[in-house]
Amino acid sequence: RAENLLNKRIYTDVVDQRVVIPASAYYEWSNNSSGKHPYCILLQNEELFGFAGLYREEVVNNQFIRSVTIITCEAN
Repeated sequence: RAENLLNKRIYTDVVDQRVVIPASAYYEWSNNSSGKHPYCILLQNEELFGFAGLYREEVVNNQFIRSVTIITCEAN
């Protein structure tokens, strides 16, 4: 979550390594009496949009790994 990002040690070394993650839709979950159900959210014109993210490149057990984290915030 964006509001806690700077308080987490795991992100302090990558806070300046920003990326835009393109997407055409995303899913939210709704809880009701029969359980959780996904619903798809997309722009009315169905165009692409971008999520804010951070990326990291590191070597773990002699293996090069790239990872990306999407930064979320409270739903609007």
